[in-house]
Amino acid sequence: MYAMMKTKLENLDLVYILGKGSRWFDNELRFSLRSACENLPHRRVILVGEKPEWIRNVLHIPAVDDMGCKLKNAMAKIKILCETEGVSEDFVLMNDDFFIMRPMTSIPNYTNGTLKSFADTHETGRGYYYAAIQVTRTMLKFSIEVEPKNFELHVPMIFNRKKFLNLTDAIFWKEKSYLFRSVYGNVFELEGEDRDDIKIYRAKNLHDCDKMDLISTDNPTVLSPRFQKWIARKFPKKCKYEQ
Repeated sequence: MYAMMKTKLENLDLVYILGKGSRWFDNELRFSLRSACENLPHRRVILVGEKPEWIRNVLHIPAVDDMGCKLKNAMAKIKILCETEGVSEDFVLMNDDFFIMRPMTSIPNYTNGTLKSFADTHETGRGYYYAAIQVTRTMLKFSIEVEPKNFELHVPMIFNRKKFLNLTDAIFWKEKSYLFRSVYGNVFELEGEDRDDIKIYRAKNLHDCDKMDLISTDNPTVLSPRFQKWIARKFPKKCKYEQ
């Protein structure tokens, strides 16, 4: 069993993979960065992909979405990151809609049951994401003896550059869409702490967010004026990554 990450967070880069098409003009990234500056120690911020005009004091690694699939695009961008000199050997992978609501001194590896239970409870039982769950589970079942764990929570996660590159060399990720968090977590036998996912799907649930350490949002919630006012009240001060 691989040990839990012991490296201090202030020595790790904070990585965002960013595409086009934010309907809130990348303000979800703005408030994610504010929350990280306030609550998540890190070495610096790296953006892979797009770079909003208002961003400053980050390392930007240009990358295009040309793989034809969201999951493959993400894999390609993280691979480019891992091949870039100077990036911390271990890094924290973020999404632009992750918000750190409480001070963090460590980042556990979070799980939510198994990939089988994840597939069984999928809302529609079809679509590209459901197919990716099944492809990932089938591939992992060939290499591990137990039911693969589900690492697909909307939370920050620590990756190692060399280990991630080893995965991209070992799987046919350009041909098939894999859930890379679960591939990484299961192949390297990360110790997982089981918890419910923290994604907020309705702005009316914001009263629950005051009690949470982490939250993530979907597009309808981000575009809700109620959410926008709420997150602006939570993190009103500009951070060092804004002009």
